[in-house]
Amino acid sequence: MKTLLSYFASLLFFVLVLSSCSKDDEVPDRITIDGTSFKLTKGYIAGYGIEYDDNGNQGSIYDILLASNGITVTGDNLGGEGQILVMTLFSGSTIELKPGTYDYSDGFIESTLYDAFAADGNFDSGTGTGYYTIDGTVTISRSGNTWTIKFDLQMEDDSGNDVIVKGSFSGQLIEIEFD
Repeated sequence: MKTLLSYFASLLFFVLVLSSCSKDDEVPDRITIDGTSFKLTKGYIAGYGIEYDDNGNQGSIYDILLASNGITVTGDNLGGEGQILVMTLFSGSTIELKPGTYDYSDGFIESTLYDAFAADGNFDSGTGTGYYTIDGTVTISRSGNTWTIKFDLQMEDDSGNDVIVKGSFSGQLIEIEFD
């Protein structure tokens, strides 16, 4: 009898612990598109050299691309099937993407997220769903070669429906060149 009671007590404890976890608890290396979560396995970065923002401040434009395992990236060509997030950021540094918070803006201003595009689809056949930025924030930190990128974006699909795209990635960003 004591074993059966102990078993039920343990089971109750386990259920309570699981139910205390919020649905919004951050799971690393994930992109959640409209409530559905996908694993991110690789990250890429491309810089475009020295530019001036809309206020005349010198800096650089960077694209960060985060992708699931099924996506292939060769220069500016995407292939395979899966999920991606491409973000265009204006950094106040002319030599690297500066860690910090980047808020969405429709103009090039220092420390802004200028644009972002998310997609879930097949990039070989060109089928799937694309999402475009309306608002949001990207937070970037770096320790050695490890980048940590957190994003919380309000996006819109091709039909004009609002969609939340959020998540995080932690790992190395492979440098690539876009044409």
